[in-house]
Amino acid sequence: MGLAGLALACGGGTYEPAPVEESPPARPPDLTSNACIPRTCAELQRSCGDAQDGCGGTLSCGSCAEGQECQDRGAVAACGAPEPESFTARWVQHTPRPGTDWACSVTADGAGLTWVVVVDGDFHPALHKLDAQGQLLGTFPLPARGVGIYQCLLAPTREGGVYVSVDGVLSRVASEGAVQWQVDTGDVDGLVVDSEDAAIINTQVPWCYFERCSNGYLTRYSASGERLWKRDASTSLAGGDMFSGLAVDAQDRIYTGTDDGKLLVLSRSGEVLSERRAWVQAGQLALTPEGGYIATSGFYERITLGGQVFEAGGARYAGIIVSVGPDDALRWAHVVPEGDYRVAVSAAGQVGVLRLTHAEGCELLVLEELSPSGALQRRRELGRPSCRTDRGSTPFALAPVGEDWLIASSFEGTFDAGSGPMTSDDWDAWVMRLGR
Repeated sequence: MGLAGLALACGGGTYEPAPVEESPPARPPDLTSNACIPRTCAELQRSCGDAQDGCGGTLSCGSCAEGQECQDRGAVAACGAPEPESFTARWVQHTPRPGTDWACSVTADGAGLTWVVVVDGDFHPALHKLDAQGQLLGTFPLPARGVGIYQCLLAPTREGGVYVSVDGVLSRVASEGAVQWQVDTGDVDGLVVDSEDAAIINTQVPWCYFERCSNGYLTRYSASGERLWKRDASTSLAGGDMFSGLAVDAQDRIYTGTDDGKLLVLSRSGEVLSERRAWVQAGQLALTPEGGYIATSGFYERITLGGQVFEAGGARYAGIIVSVGPDDALRWAHVVPEGDYRVAVSAAGQVGVLRLTHAEGCELLVLEELSPSGALQRRRELGRPSCRTDRGSTPFALAPVGEDWLIASSFEGTFDAGSGPMTSDDWDAWVMRLGR
């Protein structure tokens, strides 16, 4: 007899055990129910920012490093550099003359006036003077050798005029446009002015002897046109056979590179103060407000700087801009795609880069602005200087004015620098001021 049928008597009472309840068998989950399964950041292809998990909750998918932002591209979100802003055109002006004009150099003086060198189709150079709003104040002919335009350069004097180097002739021009003096110098690659209003130039005068070529000279001229000294790169200074890049600081220390990769610092009297290995063989050289410098160079396929490898990308050859601090340490490097370019530094330390590249068989002029830390913060395609194949590259120039940029070049047809479409009748020279 089982326990279920057993009754016990105890003290006149009766005890019966409670019935045993059997557990129901385990059942599989109901896959047809409406239970919500949250999605993950990986499933949503989001590596930064916040997202809805599909069940009413919010996912935090991470943050971006300094200098980057979370970019939501619809189906995907990832960290990347911020999209650069554009520029505002302060003014745009052209130099209407019959025939072809090239604008090959531009600068601003201490009074806020703009000076531009314009060369016509017969290689006759002229100096144009514009006011702070870009209105033409006068045009003045410039002396030249008549052998063609190799390079043209401008630098403001302390008295309101400019030094001009064009077609192998260095001239000092007064504020009213009169040429005060001129001297034949040969082809000039660099022109700066020191605190004594003296002009320092880097000339390239080639000669070869038994397959050894020397063509680098630094020369300093006083404000009255007297040659104060001349230094030959191959005999007077330690270094290579050419100087490359030229800059001068507030203490009249002269900075220049050599073709064997050195950076020289010279005194006002032309004596070498220091010599050190440069990060790159400088093509262009500009000083930064913090006491460092910006230098440009080129490389094939790849270059290693400070343990970092920089690639030329799709092009076999590319340019590179390096920022070096006062301690001679590499701050940053920026690769410039294939094409010609100019570099300048503003009063606030921004680096302007004016590039002449190619798109769809035409030249394309692009202005970019890098922050003092090397981040791209502004960019604008200015227009197409030329689509012709029977001409060489179009001249173009860049100069800082405060925190703005002066650009000079020539354009065919219609272009837009930010103030609306502009049209050139033939191949006019244009100058513009762009800023934030």
